[in-house]
Amino acid sequence: MAVVQQRFGILWCEDSAKWTGQWSLYVNALGEHDSEVWEVFHVCEGQLPSLDAIHDYTGFLISGSHWASYDEEPWIKQLHQWIRGYRECTMELAQGPQMVGICFGHQAISDALGGRVALNSRFVIGTERVRPNERFAEKPYVRMAMAELGLVELPDLVHVLQSHGDAVHALPPGAELLASSPDTEVEMFTIGDRIMGIQGHPEFAPELLKEKILDEMVANGSITPEAAAEVERVMREQPLHHTFLRKVLQGFIKGKSLPAASTPLQPASHPIPIPIE
Repeated sequence: MAVVQQRFGILWCEDSAKWTGQWSLYVNALGEHDSEVWEVFHVCEGQLPSLDAIHDYTGFLISGSHWASYDEEPWIKQLHQWIRGYRECTMELAQGPQMVGICFGHQAISDALGGRVALNSRFVIGTERVRPNERFAEKPYVRMAMAELGLVELPDLVHVLQSHGDAVHALPPGAELLASSPDTEVEMFTIGDRIMGIQGHPEFAPELLKEKILDEMVANGSITPEAAAEVERVMREQPLHHTFLRKVLQGFIKGKSLPAASTPLQPASHPIPIPIE
């Protein structure tokens, strides 16, 4: 039997030299099969998928960035315009392509579609404790992730690595809030079955966050060595739920649950904790 090839687009929104090639983090986190094709569009250089060809893709992922979604860079305005064009092209479709935004991507989707992004109450760095709500638990792709990991129940708090100074302060029209944290009200949202935004970085490992972000913050005085040591301690001692979140994102961006969306999986009769790492 011939394998159906799935095609994905990574909209890479980072132009800092230290992140060169790190788009592969998303492929490693979400890729599952050799039949998948992951294409990279360097958005800072003006590269975006053609709206005329988006139906050739299964899904798109908009990456993180050191830029703010409200910055006046031409490429950010072009990205916002592309997101609006994507929405217009797909809102009447029963099947993909899907869209996921992570951190900056999460904020850019909100900005482009009528939400509001502004400075967060504080700069969040390290492990964040995110509380999913009942709507999150009911989503079929969440139930599917639970089933794939084997007889699980959702914890009250999901631990995920984060690094952000901005946040979504108002959801776009029609968006549904799925998770919050003490510092950030909008940690995760969806718009219908097509668009998802997540503030956290489930593609990160603690070592990467320390090397690429935390050490630089110490060097430039953005954080004291003592505060950085506490961030490291929590990252070292607090298990993460990245495997679970990656499964959720895989299910969403690949539209795995869409055909059976009206029949969510039943809760496990003998639930066990979500695997942590």
